Amino acid sequence: MFQTAKYLCLTFSIILFAGCGDAGPQIVEVEGTVMMDGKPLEKVRVEFWPEKEGMQSTALTDDQGKFVMLTPDGVTKGVVIGKHKIVLRDLSIIKSPFLGRAGEDVDMTGGQKPRIAAKYTNPTLTDLQIDITAEKKDVKFEAEPLVPKKKK
Repeated sequence: MFQTAKYLCLTFSIILFAGCGDAGPQIVEVEGTVMMDGKPLEKVRVEFWPEKEGMQSTALTDDQGKFVMLTPDGVTKGVVIGKHKIVLRDLSIIKSPFLGRAGEDVDMTGGQKPRIAAKYTNPTLTDLQIDITAEKKDVKFEAEPLVPKKKK
């Protein structure tokens, strides 16, 4: 009898506390498009930087400018719920597979300039922001060029 009560108590405890604990941050799927002058931008790294604590998510645009955000594990689709700054990095100018050694400053661009404005490469300067809520998001970013077009 004592043994049965002991097992019942243990089973009840396991069931009671199975749902407790830190479930981790809530992740929402986010996909979208990066454009410039109405045309898709290929090979742009999109980074979502949480304004509060949380993990950063990244993606790379395809030839249609489309991207799907991934968490740091590179497998899970999504972004942490909350406000984020958006960073865009033009990877089309990277010409060298050599990533350099520690302490070296290696120019991997072959002298090419990025297509997009420099403000997008810094989370403190970018004016692109988004508030991720519990619903799946489909977003579109229009990037300004590095060198603005001259008005006629």
